[in-house]
Amino acid sequence: MGVAIRRSDLSRRLAKAEQQVAAMARHTKLANCNCCPQDPTGIGIPLLVTNTKEFEAKMNLPCPVHEFRHLGKLVVVQFVHGDRTIAEESVGLNKVVEEYEHRLSAYLKSNPELGG
Repeated sequence: MGVAIRRSDLSRRLAKAEQQVAAMARHTKLANCNCCPQDPTGIGIPLLVTNTKEFEAKMNLPCPVHEFRHLGKLVVVQFVHGDRTIAEESVGLNKVVEEYEHRLSAYLKSNPELGG
C-alpha cells in the first residue's frame, strides 16, 4: 500500500512540474508577442489610426507568436483640409482599415480559441 501512495504522490508532483514547465514556455513565447499593447489592468490600449502608410506597415507586420498581428481596438481619424479634401496621409485609410478588419475576421474564424 505504501508503494501505491508514493506512486500517486510522485504522479501528482510530476503533473504539477509539467504544468509549471508548460506555463513557463507559454510565458516565454508570449513575451515575443507584438499584438495590441495592454495596460496594467489587461485592457487593450486603443490604437489611434491617422496615417494610411503607417497603419499599413503595422498591419502587415506579423506577430511572431500568433502569426497574425491583432492590433486591438482601432480609433480611425482622417485629416481633412479646409476645402474638405482628405489630407494626403489619410487618403485610402478607410479602405486599408477595412482590409485589416477582413483579415482579422478571417483569422478569428480559423482560430476561434482566440476569442473572436
